[in-house]
Amino acid sequence: MVPKVLMTFFLLNISFIYFFMGCFSSAAKIKDTTTKLFICETCGKDFKLSKLLKRHLGVHTGEKSYLCKTCGKTFRQNYELNVHMRVHTGERPYVCKTCKKTFRRNYELNIHMRVHTGERPYVCKTCKKTFRRNYELNVHMRVHTGERPYACETCGKCFRHTSAINKHMRVHTERPYVCETCGKSFRRSSTLTIHMRVHTGEKSYVCKTHDLIIHSRDHTGERPYVCKTCGKAFKDCPSFITSG
Repeated sequence: MVPKVLMTFFLLNISFIYFFMGCFSSAAKIKDTTTKLFICETCGKDFKLSKLLKRHLGVHTGEKSYLCKTCGKTFRQNYELNVHMRVHTGERPYVCKTCKKTFRRNYELNIHMRVHTGERPYVCKTCKKTFRRNYELNVHMRVHTGERPYACETCGKCFRHTSAINKHMRVHTERPYVCETCGKSFRRSSTLTIHMRVHTGEKSYVCKTHDLIIHSRDHTGERPYVCKTCGKAFKDCPSFITSG
């Protein structure tokens, strides 16, 4: 039989072990309940630090405490201001190892890498077309939904893209493409290009076959256009009409 003293000693050790385990468990529970004390009264989200809650509150209040001294733009977080400052300093610390193109933000580099990897993770469920960015997919979906969220305040015409409405606004406000010869202005560069032919004499849309046929009549003497009144013959229709 085990001596009574040893048995007592063994039971005491077991008791102490359970006692300390209970204390540790209680301390852990207390710690768990006190690590998230700062709660947003607007949305209920909780934070470990008061400064994190303060930063979060800017989402609801719209407060932007961090000011860019160069352009006056404001930001909710100091990190956002630091990233923005790269616009002014020209700093682009994230470099593509494949093509050496540089970026201001790491996520911009990650998206760019899809150009090289071919990854297009965003898939249109309607037509299965794929995109590199979620934004591109959202814009594409307007083709299927018919949504045109950008409306012209002047004429009410609606567009799917901001770029489309910006181009449209020139109809009402500006004609940025100016002819340096006569000063006439146009809304589109393509229209200016066509207009310039008035000054250069360029004729871009000429049938070369027709020109060759007319020219060959100089050598053959052929004159198929005959005036029924006087009998004079011409090699081309314009000459015949002008003579009349």
